[in-house]
Amino acid sequence: MKSKLKDGDVLEKAIGGIPRIARIIVGMPPDEKRKALDAVEYSYRRTALELDFSEGQARGWASVVMVSLRAKLQDSPG
Repeated sequence: MKSKLKDGDVLEKAIGGIPRIARIIVGMPPDEKRKALDAVEYSYRRTALELDFSEGQARGWASVVMVSLRAKLQDSPG
């Protein structure tokens, strides 16, 4: 069984990576940006599932993280 502290570290690192991901995505053409955002959301959801979140919890968590990422993209120049 996984330690909750370790799980929390994984989630914290995922959230902490949002600015870096935003910097990578911000300059992409619109079609590529959509694909990248879809891939990032899938990755967040999969991470949550691997940490034994239910499907609903994983989707919810990924959705919240994506709101933060999209907000960061809107605030970024480019």
